[in-house]
Amino acid sequence: DNFEEAVSVLNYTNKYPHFPLNELIAFRSEVTHIRSFDFTSREIDWIGTDLINHGLGSFLLQGYFTKPEAFISVKDCINTNGLLVSDKEAIERYFRVYLEKTEEFDLEPIDGFEESMDSVEIGRVIL
Repeated sequence: DNFEEAVSVLNYTNKYPHFPLNELIAFRSEVTHIRSFDFTSREIDWIGTDLINHGLGSFLLQGYFTKPEAFISVKDCINTNGLLVSDKEAIERYFRVYLEKTEEFDLEPIDGFEESMDSVEIGRVIL
C-alpha cells in the first residue's frame, strides 16, 4: 500500500496552502479492475460518474464537452463537478441521447463497443 507515499507527493505538490491544486482521486467500478490503493478504510467523497469505453475513452468528453449543443436535453444529468450524477436512470438517459445524436453531431460511434462500456464512479479521498 503506497497511500502514505501518495499523500507525501500530494503534500509536496500542494506546498502553497492557499492554492492547493491537486487531490487524490478514487475510482470505483463493478466491471473494470482498476489498480488502486485499498480505499475501504478511507473516507471518500463520491462526486459523480463517467461513462467510459475501453478503447474509446470518456463519453462525457466525447459528447457533452465536445458537442454540448447535442446534450441540452440531458444537461440535468451533469453535476457541478462535470460528471454524470450517480444515478442509473440519468446515466442511461445520457447514453440514449449519445446514441441518438451520434450521426447528426459526428460523435464517436460505438457500434461493436457496447460490451466494453462501463460507468466509473469518481471520488475525492478525504485526508
